[in-house]
Amino acid sequence: MRARRRERHRQANLARRGLAQLCQPIAIDFPVLPVCSGTTRQCGKAEQGRKVLPLPAPGSMGHDASSAAKLGFGRLPFSHRTRTEKCRERITHSPLIPHPVCLSASVCWLAHFALKDRIMAILRKAGGHQAGRWRGLVQRTVVVAVVLALLQSLLYRTYYHGEQQQQAGGVALSIPATNLGSSGKAAHAEGAAQAAADLDDKPPSASAADAQETGAVAAAAATVQDAEASAAQEAATAAAAAQLAEGTAGVAQQPAPGATQDQAAADAAAAALGTRAGGRMACEGSGMCSVGKVKQYWGEVTTNKQLRTMLEGLAYKKDVILVTSGVADLPSAINIVENAKYLGLANIFLLMWDESFCDQVPAAYKPLISCVWDARRSEESASVFWDTMNKRWELAARALRMGYNVLSLDADTSLLDDPYHYLKHPLFARYNAIFHRDGVGYNDVNCGVMYWQNCHPAGPVAYMAVELADRTLRQREDTAAMKEMYKPNWHVADSTWEQAMWNDMLHGAAHGRPVIRTPGEPNFDKAWFKEQLDHSYGLRLKQQEVEWPPEWRKVTLYERGPLDFVEDLKFPAPPSPEWWAQHARHFYPPQRRNSSTAFRQLALEAGAPHPLFEVGQPWQPPADLPRESFAYMPAWFASTWVYRGTRGFWALQPPSQVVAHAAYSHTPGGSGVWKSYAAKGHGWWHWQVSEAFNGGSLLGAPGAPRLLMLAPGVALYTETEEAFKDKVEQLWRLARGLGRTLVAPNPPCDSPWLGVFSNAHDPHFGFQLDRPEDADIHVWPDVYDGMAVLEFPDLQQRQAGPQRNASYCHWIRCIHPDCLKVIHSHVDATAWMAQALTPQQAQPSQSNTLWHAEWEAAGGANGLGAHPQMGLLKEEKRVASVPAATVPTGAAAIEAGKAGGLGEAPVLFLGAVPTFADEAGLPPADELRSGCYLFAAGRELDYAPSTWQGRDNRQARLNGTAAAAAAGAAVAA
Repeated sequence: MRARRRERHRQANLARRGLAQLCQPIAIDFPVLPVCSGTTRQCGKAEQGRKVLPLPAPGSMGHDASSAAKLGFGRLPFSHRTRTEKCRERITHSPLIPHPVCLSASVCWLAHFALKDRIMAILRKAGGHQAGRWRGLVQRTVVVAVVLALLQSLLYRTYYHGEQQQQAGGVALSIPATNLGSSGKAAHAEGAAQAAADLDDKPPSASAADAQETGAVAAAAATVQDAEASAAQEAATAAAAAQLAEGTAGVAQQPAPGATQDQAAADAAAAALGTRAGGRMACEGSGMCSVGKVKQYWGEVTTNKQLRTMLEGLAYKKDVILVTSGVADLPSAINIVENAKYLGLANIFLLMWDESFCDQVPAAYKPLISCVWDARRSEESASVFWDTMNKRWELAARALRMGYNVLSLDADTSLLDDPYHYLKHPLFARYNAIFHRDGVGYNDVNCGVMYWQNCHPAGPVAYMAVELADRTLRQREDTAAMKEMYKPNWHVADSTWEQAMWNDMLHGAAHGRPVIRTPGEPNFDKAWFKEQLDHSYGLRLKQQEVEWPPEWRKVTLYERGPLDFVEDLKFPAPPSPEWWAQHARHFYPPQRRNSSTAFRQLALEAGAPHPLFEVGQPWQPPADLPRESFAYMPAWFASTWVYRGTRGFWALQPPSQVVAHAAYSHTPGGSGVWKSYAAKGHGWWHWQVSEAFNGGSLLGAPGAPRLLMLAPGVALYTETEEAFKDKVEQLWRLARGLGRTLVAPNPPCDSPWLGVFSNAHDPHFGFQLDRPEDADIHVWPDVYDGMAVLEFPDLQQRQAGPQRNASYCHWIRCIHPDCLKVIHSHVDATAWMAQALTPQQAQPSQSNTLWHAEWEAAGGANGLGAHPQMGLLKEEKRVASVPAATVPTGAAAIEAGKAGGLGEAPVLFLGAVPTFADEAGLPPADELRSGCYLFAAGRELDYAPSTWQGRDNRQARLNGTAAAAAAGAAVAA
């Protein structure tokens, strides 16, 4: 008997050791069960009669949490935390589906705890049939644990996560803490806490919360002593684990045609949702939380059956979010999906040109993304880009006819808060079409953000979408007829531009007659064009001063504001049959062809049995047809970079923006990649997206990056931008000689060559004149020439002191796909440093800084470069870099940069700007000149008229003339 017991004891110990090895990769070495119910918002609380046991606080796992504080983090950076610590963060705000790491931790705990305590006790005290029964349970538990641990490894690699974002003041802040970099994390946490305190939410500080949770751990440990309760808990957990092992996870699998995976499985990886202060998810205010409630779809939407299948599975409460993207914009489009899921919105999908475009989605995101395409093609193509743009209106029109609501977004937008929180409010719910305004104060549509809701399938709003897509197809499928009508300079893309076409749709719906102005005045005879101008929807546009709800004030900034709208939209019927017979040729070619015929039939069938209006044909509207109306989105809801981003509204905490549209700025080398940097520079970018597209490297560099960059506080002043560019090339050569990649320096915002405009208080741009509230709106004092720089919030300075609107100027010229292969941007580099380096490596010190003594003598990180002159009518002219170091030769600088251990640092900081007496020893710049358009031989910098106006303003400031006030107040259009 004793021999048998010893053998059982030995086998159990072997099994326990095996489980300990299995659990080691996820750092499970404690008897606590990470289980949280969907209704329990914090582990450690008992809710609805369920016992919830908390995980230990960070630091109890043998990890040094102090390194986070040294770098200014509220929490450890992702790469410095164990999976268990990540699991602990995830389960604080998890839905019913657990995070894969939590799942494995739960199972490993179950097996480990059972083998170590419960099972061992039973095997010691019981024998015969009793022991055999428990031995079977042990074997089954071990099998489940092994299978799920293997699944965990796969899921963890597939479903990579960033940090949960912070929410404050009743407004969602889609700025994940991980994404802010080393200096931004603490600033972000501080700003969120302050905003919460402003609304009397007053959440405890991070340390207090940890102390409370640590206390909860001790309390829970004291209560979990009852053996029967523990056994019941084990049995319940074992049942849940078995269910999860079978792949159900408590969520029904509902595969749809074209779907690669149920959306619920993808949402298991997106469980760490953004939450408002007090633990509420951002979407809870609107009731539109759809994570875990919709299904992924991957496939065609060419037929109505396919489209309806997609909408039935993906739409939530009849609402979907459509993001249109090409391959070049795909990282930004996926970032929008990530933002949406942080807000709790999973009813979102990408529309791309064809399957090969969708296949460009990185493998890590394919289980997380819904991607669709329409295989129908027009007889004549404007281009893949323009044809894709029209496909979204075809899809939206069919969806509206099917009774769905559609929010359409460009790929260069960012969701900063739950849009439904505002669109579903009674102030906006009464409008059926709500569009982004192009500019501020202009009566033009911007297609970047458009929303349709509660549209009748046979109503004028649904008809506008159908007519726009149909008119575009008809004109593009017979370009010869259109050129004959509008002279040879009619262009298939320019003359069917979607934004101008949408204006025509609104003109017609406002006045109840067909309008076409898109081809442009040069293509019209004067009498016809004047007739079209007389029918502008602006003539029927009403404006009402609206009092915004108090809970919106963090975004609206003001208590009241204008809302522009058109009531009682109409069908655009010709004034007479004779008029239409004469002028129909202005709108369409003589005959329909295949592509427009097919679309028109799809639109008819999509809304059947409801009829569909057609210009020039008999029409009997349905008796139950309601009145429909249109409104413009206020500037605080949707606006472009040039109108509100450049003025600092996006940099407020929380941002005074719901949807930010990175439109209208300089496109370096013709590339629009700068648009993604509007999100990156403000902390709205999910850096795992960059890693997915760059083969796992945030910077896209093979191996471990080795960087050279100016230390914080160093000011690289030059007389001209051409001289600045030449200095960048010289620093690039130094970096190459050191075997490093240069991080492009940024010009000080008061560089004498940088055009500047005062951020004048103007109601068009969000300011209301003569209002005392403006004193509390900490936007930027200056607006800079967008040909050279993008102004971003300086999160490090905001953390360090009371400079609530501190900013810096990021050089835009090198933000080009080819340039970024040979020179890194400041935003990308600092994000990588925050994730990959220790605090000591990421900050200048004697061990990683060349000319460290000069840097410290000039004030270090608080040097002149951190304090540019802003908002002044009289400035001191600065043309000499501070601090500067005179170096005899390039070879001497290279030798110094490798001496004393500096060559081993992953980032080598320059504590001063070097001035070379002789450049001998610096490698040539051939690779830079051939790889980056900006440095090509003979390449001149391009400028806009605003550049010269801005430079005149700067010169007036430097001269201190009386004209400075007048010149500074002028804001470039």
